[in-house]
Amino acid sequence: MAKFLTASGTSYQLEELIKQAHERLYIISPFLKFNPRIKALLEDQDRMKADIRIVYGKSELAPQEMNWLRDLKSIRTYYLEDLHAKCYMNENGAIITSMNLYQYSQVNNDEMGVYFTKDDDPELYRDALAEAQRLIRTGEERLFSAEKSEQPKPFRNQQTRAQPSATPASPISKVWDALKATVTGGKCIRCNKQIDYNLDKPLCPDCFRAWNRYQDPSYVEHYCHRCGREFETTIAKPLCLPCYRTVN
Repeated sequence: MAKFLTASGTSYQLEELIKQAHERLYIISPFLKFNPRIKALLEDQDRMKADIRIVYGKSELAPQEMNWLRDLKSIRTYYLEDLHAKCYMNENGAIITSMNLYQYSQVNNDEMGVYFTKDDDPELYRDALAEAQRLIRTGEERLFSAEKSEQPKPFRNQQTRAQPSATPASPISKVWDALKATVTGGKCIRCNKQIDYNLDKPLCPDCFRAWNRYQDPSYVEHYCHRCGREFETTIAKPLCLPCYRTVN
């Protein structure tokens, strides 16, 4: 059964939700400003290689927030201009609330929300998860550079994807990159760590243990197993399109 939350209850439950995430953590909030406690919890989850997705909108992040996010390897950040929803969820539970992940809101505002779990409200959790994943797919991924600026990165799908430079890679260079990957080994499709090239085992041991908790072959990962380029892959389809065409 869903549990009603006030502002203080939301803050407490959010910290618990972050701490208890083992596989995935979704943070959806138009405004972002991380307090030291939330930063420490997210840094710990980053060390544990949880799959963390943050969707924000309305205003650009402050430089200190950009620099902090840049150093966290497991966090992927997306910008959605019309975002108004506030939702926080891991693989077991979720919070839907009026409260932004913003320190002022947590301390000063009167907020309301509800907390529910996948076990107690499976249909509600399933619908919330589907909508959160839709927002992630819709948003523009943001990369944060050392110069305290962020570059919008178009959403990639199976038909279109951003080129790494202004000059499109030629078919020959794509084939050469794929051949080099065959010589040097493969890449983990979740964390991009160097591993053996094996289409049946495209995850490193740590990431496989996280994946194995739910064993979803269609769960979207981040990198091509063969060339290591950023691309939306899955454990069932671990190659980007150029590498797939080369292999087949």
